[in-house]
Amino acid sequence: MKRDSTLRRAMKVADVPTSPHRRRVTVPARRNDSWPSRDSWNDPATLYKVSHRESWGTLPVCRPLDHTMFHALDEYVAQKLPTEALYEALLQGHRIEVHGIHPAHLPTVAPNLGLHELRSLNTEKHPRSKVYNFIRPGFFTARRSHGEEVLVAAVVPGRDYVRHYAGLVRHFVHMHTSSAEERIEIHRYPVADGTLPRWSRLDEMRIPAGGTVIVGYVDEVARTLRQACGLELLESHQNDSYGALHYRLANGRPLTLLGVKFSFWGSISAALTRALCQQGVDELIYIGKLGALDRPEDVYSRIFSPSQFVVLDHREVVEAVSGIPNRLLDRFPELDTHCHISVPTVIEEDYVQRKLVTDLGALSIDNEISQMAATVHQHNALTGQRTSFSALHFATDYVRSSRERSLSCPLDLSNNRTRVARSKKEAVLRRILHQYLCPYLGLEAVAQASHRSA
Repeated sequence: MKRDSTLRRAMKVADVPTSPHRRRVTVPARRNDSWPSRDSWNDPATLYKVSHRESWGTLPVCRPLDHTMFHALDEYVAQKLPTEALYEALLQGHRIEVHGIHPAHLPTVAPNLGLHELRSLNTEKHPRSKVYNFIRPGFFTARRSHGEEVLVAAVVPGRDYVRHYAGLVRHFVHMHTSSAEERIEIHRYPVADGTLPRWSRLDEMRIPAGGTVIVGYVDEVARTLRQACGLELLESHQNDSYGALHYRLANGRPLTLLGVKFSFWGSISAALTRALCQQGVDELIYIGKLGALDRPEDVYSRIFSPSQFVVLDHREVVEAVSGIPNRLLDRFPELDTHCHISVPTVIEEDYVQRKLVTDLGALSIDNEISQMAATVHQHNALTGQRTSFSALHFATDYVRSSRERSLSCPLDLSNNRTRVARSKKEAVLRRILHQYLCPYLGLEAVAQASHRSA
């Protein structure tokens, strides 16, 4: 498949720096002495034996006037972090460490990392109501072997997710002191990164080859299939990381709703997509949320389904692809929103990046879609398969341009849990599921009848 010529021309006009290599940790084709054997994939001590100290690289430092979220940025950061514990650590001069370690694994591996007297902080800011996507980073206090006290953030392994949370922590520290970089360390673990689908036991979900897999808002999809479409559930599987619901469509095609209990942010989504492709999945549909780049009025109203995909690392293009098989857009070409951008972190969404994505003609932005699309593209190029990838998304926020700093946006990432936002989310999800997904799956008559009576 070739990159879209219009997209390439836009990249050239925008004078976009490109990277010849995707900077993603992948499982090597050949074993070497440092890579764990199959029997040790579930051993946390092995997963985190090899560590890598990460630099800040190109991750920019942003204040509200630099960032597309404007004044909502500080509130967004505060919602994600144990601010009182972080502030106390700053007052006491304690070091802050961000580790790419699953929070459930940290108590087991902490002694091997020289972390003792580990104590978990109660950082749950919202009552758990979700079946999936509820595992968040854990925050702990600990003492180093030489006696130094530290505050530790344990983040599910994945380059982008670790850098995202490191960026949030650095932003909070910069709100109080100018010495953030000296106070924060970032540690990643390439074995844990590269084998995540294996040690999280994705294979236990028994996803059949040749079928369709839906990820994202699968709980809402399952409720619609059951209540509005009357589709019979054949079997289900659950473990600590995933849940899978298996169906068979009228045409005999297998359908799996794959729920992920941790956040498959950024590069994690690419790792899961690669594993699904290797298991023989014929079609992947991702239903989720994103940021709108075109109009503020698109928030919770417009349905986005892109066909051109760009992966950015701040202002560097890592990959750009188009022409990927997209059977859902073949059925509903009017949904095509063309160019989409995926970035590793929220903190880097400054006005430098905003100008770049505008020059590229992008209408939407998130952290996963383009990574998943690029992974499917790579799989198809290597195997000759025609695996289809589709995204059906809605916008939760509008990403301001530099001329719109003071633009009032009543709904954004800092208040997407309010009653108004939840109501609008439910309405746009009903449209996505009833008007497009169900008809696409061959459940059109039932879906249309249900939609008319809604």
